[in-house]
Amino acid sequence: MDHKNNGNAIVFKQKKKPTKKYIEIISLVKQMILKGEIKPGDRLPTEAQLTEQLGISRTSVREALKILESMGVILIKRGEGMFLQRPLAGTEFNPLIFDLLMMSNETDRLIEFRQYFEHMVIEIAVANREPMDCEKLRQYIEEQEKQINSADDTSWIELDIGFHLMILELTRNPFMIDIGKTVYELYRNLKPQVIYSEDRNNTIATHNLYLELICSPKPQLFEQLRVKIRANYSAIKFS
Repeated sequence: MDHKNNGNAIVFKQKKKPTKKYIEIISLVKQMILKGEIKPGDRLPTEAQLTEQLGISRTSVREALKILESMGVILIKRGEGMFLQRPLAGTEFNPLIFDLLMMSNETDRLIEFRQYFEHMVIEIAVANREPMDCEKLRQYIEEQEKQINSADDTSWIELDIGFHLMILELTRNPFMIDIGKTVYELYRNLKPQVIYSEDRNNTIATHNLYLELICSPKPQLFEQLRVKIRANYSAIKFS
């Protein structure tokens, strides 16, 4: 992709065919920010304008914008447009996060990374958790149990990821939270591409093990969870 700045209008122009078009859009935004060609507060082209300028589908544009918005890079105001977030600092723009997005096609490596990343997350969550956290986790799992038969696949995926995002917040570590949110966002997009042999009851059982470990940490529970996580990920098959 290439781009040019025509006066006050930001114009995106595509030169080569990307493997994953939404990733190319994110990469382009990253480069324009790093070079100072887009600044905090700048209005970005509309979804329709981006589709026309880049010559790609609106679906790819929407997917890229959704990820950028979830990362806090852009702010979408209804009736006003899309803007580069102000101030652009801290968790709102992190080149490392963008680099993780650039590697989102490395599916097997992403799965491997998440497996070991979760080991770190749980250890830090146990160290930093507060008494009120246990009740919040318990209530969340109870809600999952209520929906175990009624939720469709998409809703169940969101419930699963929502639980892990809660664990992530318990770390109270901004580095872990920043990277973790991006990993789970990538994983959300990956979910439809993989087949799991585990059933929903197994998901609940794993989450209950997380709960037990966080609320009553014991050395043997850490090992049980490591074994459980390893087994869950080894069950993943690509569709």
